[in-house]
Amino acid sequence: MATARKWRWNFVRRTRQGLVKNCRRVLKNREGGRAVVQEVEVYWHEDEVWRGYLPTESRSSLQDKHIFKTYVAGIRYFPEADNDPSFAPGSPLRLIPEPDNAYDPNAVAVWNEESTQQAGHLPAHIVEGLDTRERRGIALSEQRDGDCRVTLGILVSRDPVTLRRVGDSDERQAWAARIVARIKAVVAELHEPIEATGDPLKQMWRMAEDLLRLQGRSVLGRDDLRAG
Repeated sequence: MATARKWRWNFVRRTRQGLVKNCRRVLKNREGGRAVVQEVEVYWHEDEVWRGYLPTESRSSLQDKHIFKTYVAGIRYFPEADNDPSFAPGSPLRLIPEPDNAYDPNAVAVWNEESTQQAGHLPAHIVEGLDTRERRGIALSEQRDGDCRVTLGILVSRDPVTLRRVGDSDERQAWAARIVARIKAVVAELHEPIEATGDPLKQMWRMAEDLLRLQGRSVLGRDDLRAG
């Protein structure tokens, strides 16, 4: 009996030591600047106007990793980024806060990894509730109208992220086609002419309001709105 109790105690002690060691390793990595790399499973879909990655994980699963999907607002005001390969699906992006922005001190600009070209901003309704921790971005998808990029979907995360492409199947093809069709429907309804003298951030707020209006009409669920 004493031997069994001693064995159980040693087992519990070793388990606790292992958990503590693992926690210390994670904290040490974060304190030392070595963030934990998160992996996201994605499916590639491409047609005549849309191409990119669709995360196969649920919204809640991504949120558990401090990751979410969204889009870049105001991209029409940065046409020089339309054909820039540094915004192609899978490309890392920089998210740079603009606290001195005259229109929105919460504004977060989306730049390429080299910080040589801006593509737009994170949507106003997204940054309004976003914490102040450093965030990272990855380009997920794009929809084009001729030479113009009309949507740029991105993945926003707290830690570094790697994309792991899953295999193809008829079921996944059908699922991706449904998601992309819904994204195109929203884009078609929101894609209205904008005055050349309009302010990008004001238009960003209007786009956010339009998306929330469409969501309220149940055109798409929140997951689908953030899928592109």
